[in-house]
Amino acid sequence: MLFEDIEKEFLLLKYRLEYTDKKYYHLNSIENFILNFDQINSGSKEFVIDSLGSCIEYYKENSIIDIYHSRNVFNKHLKPVGEIYEKEAGFTPLIKPWILTIFVLLIHFIIYISGINLMITIIFDLLILGFIFHLAIKYRNHKLYAFLW
Repeated sequence: MLFEDIEKEFLLLKYRLEYTDKKYYHLNSIENFILNFDQINSGSKEFVIDSLGSCIEYYKENSIIDIYHSRNVFNKHLKPVGEIYEKEAGFTPLIKPWILTIFVLLIHFIIYISGINLMITIIFDLLILGFIFHLAIKYRNHKLYAFLW
């Protein structure tokens, strides 16, 4: 499969799926891989084309009906591609906002019950804000990938 074929097949898949069906497909990640394809080394491009092509073919032939099936497809086809994009194109794995919120609340609770002073909490909050800003820049530049995204 050629890269141009992957782009066409992806668009067909994206518009063929109903909104409710899309939740177990990794369309945002695939789209970001396609948009930033020129930023990876030529030695990795063949592997990326093969992986993305086989993922899209799998999606065309199979319905992804649950989270377990979705995770298997992600780990087999997209996670290795994401690791290449991390090294070569500056991608970052996306942390879901609800996971980040739970993490922040948990750390705040631990800081509160341990009686650590306010300065530590402020430093922690500034680090989290910096991380959120980093993710926002990556989101704007289409340099994120994630499971179930």
